[in-house]
Amino acid sequence: MAIDKNFLTLAEIQNSIANFTGVNANKPVNLNFGAEHASTDGNTIHLPNVNPKDAAATTILFGHAVHEIAHVLYSEFECLEDCKAFKPLVNVLEDIRIDKVMADRCPGSYLMRRDLYETFAKLGKLPLAKEEDSPLRLLCLALYWHLVDKVHCFHLENLPIQQTEQVFCKKYGRALFTRLCTMAEPTVNASCTAEIIEIARKILAKFVPAGCPSAPKEIASMGTNPRLSPVEQKFAEKKAEKFLEAAFADCHDLDLGKNCEQLLDSKQCAEDFSSEEPYGFAVWTVKRDEFMSENPGNFLTEARELCGLHSNKLRRFFQAKTLTNSLRGRTGSCIDYPVLSRINVGDSRVFKKENFEIQESAACAVLLDRSGSMTQEMLEKAKLCAYSVAEMFESLEGCVSSCYAFPGLTRKTLLEVKNFNDTCRRTVSRFASVKAFGFTPVVESLNTAAVQLSIRPEAKKIIFIITDGLCPEADKIEKTASLLEKKGFEILCINIGDDVERLFKYQETITEVNQLAPKVFQLLSNYWSKEDQIRRLNLS
Repeated sequence: MAIDKNFLTLAEIQNSIANFTGVNANKPVNLNFGAEHASTDGNTIHLPNVNPKDAAATTILFGHAVHEIAHVLYSEFECLEDCKAFKPLVNVLEDIRIDKVMADRCPGSYLMRRDLYETFAKLGKLPLAKEEDSPLRLLCLALYWHLVDKVHCFHLENLPIQQTEQVFCKKYGRALFTRLCTMAEPTVNASCTAEIIEIARKILAKFVPAGCPSAPKEIASMGTNPRLSPVEQKFAEKKAEKFLEAAFADCHDLDLGKNCEQLLDSKQCAEDFSSEEPYGFAVWTVKRDEFMSENPGNFLTEARELCGLHSNKLRRFFQAKTLTNSLRGRTGSCIDYPVLSRINVGDSRVFKKENFEIQESAACAVLLDRSGSMTQEMLEKAKLCAYSVAEMFESLEGCVSSCYAFPGLTRKTLLEVKNFNDTCRRTVSRFASVKAFGFTPVVESLNTAAVQLSIRPEAKKIIFIITDGLCPEADKIEKTASLLEKKGFEILCINIGDDVERLFKYQETITEVNQLAPKVFQLLSNYWSKEDQIRRLNLS
């Protein structure tokens, strides 16, 4: 797929993928850009971001997108619970099956996948078999490349088909290789994921005794033996699963076709910002790491106590605005009959000048600073306020929220506490479990939040950041904020500290913990009041 380096912007790429998904998926599918790698659970497709000026990365992203759509259409995700112990092998076979079905239904997908492999090959990033690979890792590679060659016939140079075959045959013999490939070939015509799982079971029962001499005898029958009692059968299955989980331990990162995610590193992502922003457009990956989960205890109650009064005031303020559904004037073509009685008291504004309903449509990304410079007391209050702000947006019709803590648990990531599809009540324990750690990457956090918001359909994109402001990059933050505001993002900031420079249009500073809640909602109230004034001026 030829991509013009100077033609597509990030938004155009994402819109193209969204349109392609909507046409081909046959059901509503959520798209989440900015993920660490391409994946899907059948309802949401997670894709990395790319630098739109990098043709190779863009080609790979489209190749991943069509593959995940195929999973949504043709994979039975509930069946995967039955094969957790040997899921890497099932993935290998399932990937071949769905790519074949998708290519038959949508010939263009064949070309997109071919371009993906061709790009990988030119960059020398395709997975190669090594003699020191574990038996099951080598098995996955051997079957994958054999089936890619037999089914898809890409006829590309540098695909490691022969190299993988040679390594496998050197260790286990050509006879076993031929036998296993023959067993795997029905994958192509399998009608469902359940059939793929049964094929994988048969392959393992044949290969493991030969490739893994230390394997328990239960593997030969994959724990199914009619001569065993139900209790013995259960014990045999558990023993086989335990062995396979250990044997596949180095295969869980072997998601073939996705092994080149460094090309899609979201720090390279830019939407024509590079020419405007001297510091580049640094974007980090949003990652839902599993951290030490704590019992939320009284977190929810404390959040309601800390912010409930102010939150209710703001909600009433918002609801009061929605009741103002018309402007009236002294002239016009349509009389507002319910207010004709105003003439008796000298008020001649009885004509409908403009009918409108103030309906907010906003997506809000809450950024929670969890850096080491945050005191324990302040972080606890900041978490409560972050939760309350997210919940308040979630409760307003037409508004959604997410929350990311920065920095993340791993290098160059933000910690996803709540995504737009989560409810606040389901993520209480994640809010409560956030701990202070690391430095204060404000610039990267703002950019990452902007990318997450850019694909949302809501009209307003709001970034609400709670930080202690102890970052030595004030000039970079100011330039980044100015650039994002030009692109249509609104940034609201609560700064914690007594010596913090004003960098944002909507910003409040606190020095005491008890000021946090009232300042948060004063900030939100000021923002919506000013937006309301701007809207009325535009209408008049």
